[in-house]
Amino acid sequence: MPYTVFIREPDADFFVITNLLQELGYHQKTLNDYSYFIEHRENTVQVAMDKTVTFYINEQLSLPALETVRRMIVDVKNRAGGMISETDYHIGYLQDGTKTSLFCNWERWISFLHAARFNAIQDTHVRVYDTMYNQLGEGVLLSYDTAEDAEGIIRISSCRLKTEEGTCKLSASPHVIVEATGEWIEPEKA
Repeated sequence: MPYTVFIREPDADFFVITNLLQELGYHQKTLNDYSYFIEHRENTVQVAMDKTVTFYINEQLSLPALETVRRMIVDVKNRAGGMISETDYHIGYLQDGTKTSLFCNWERWISFLHAARFNAIQDTHVRVYDTMYNQLGEGVLLSYDTAEDAEGIIRISSCRLKTEEGTCKLSASPHVIVEATGEWIEPEKA
């Protein structure tokens, strides 16, 4: 069953909303159907004449895909007006057991997940990218610095790597993306 998110009572009219969805990459399913899809029909949107925009989100999406979908919903809401509401579902828990969803405790949950991931990949072989996925370097992650982004989510702002050439510090604006390679590094070489 997909996650369902609504934008209720948007200020924009039906045609402005449908044009906005198309601008964001959604495609109309069929002529005379006010349903739209994006990315191989995994996520759909329905625009009702009663001025409700309904997003149906595949619950098997990866975290980066969920972040993208959330940004799109926020963008539609910011540009069309209205209020966001969700069905009763959750996508995770905080450390204290509090439920989270796309619009309830999201920033705290993402920060919690990132912190756990950052700790797990320290002292492992990683690749570092800017936000456009241009590779900045690779090596063993020695340390990292974090900062809050514009959405209040903790991200890695810079990191130190041990490479074949020595130690280097990498950073990019607004943050760097650090991904474990899964390659095993011999302890004496790290």
